[in-house]
Amino acid sequence: MCITAIIPALNNGGAIAPLAAALKEAGVQRIVVVDRRSTDGTIEEAERLDLSVVRLNGASRGYAVREVLMAVDTPYVLVMSPEALLPPQDIKRLLSHLRYYDIAVAACRGGARRLASWLIRASSGARAGDPLA
Repeated sequence: MCITAIIPALNNGGAIAPLAAALKEAGVQRIVVVDRRSTDGTIEEAERLDLSVVRLNGASRGYAVREVLMAVDTPYVLVMSPEALLPPQDIKRLLSHLRYYDIAVAACRGGARRLASWLIRASSGARAGDPLA
């Protein structure tokens, strides 16, 4: 399964490496870190790990994700917050649902749920208040 992971980041140095390791272990082939003007070494960490880096100075998280979504050429996209590290087995379980559904969403907190709602609206035009409801 061809999957691109998008990680919108702002001063998440130290969180990128464990997330990238979990994504790679789960079978994600391409990882893009969208940096929003980090000053703590986030960009350097991503480059050291040989991840793709897109720099969007001061962009909002939603704008950053949207900009990368427009350029992704894989059939599946996974958006991961560096603060919400899922174990590789949970990432694999989430991705396994793509065999049956067009969209699979896992959200831990309100902010993640809002991002998931936005992604559903942006990608399909469908309205989604709470994707877990």
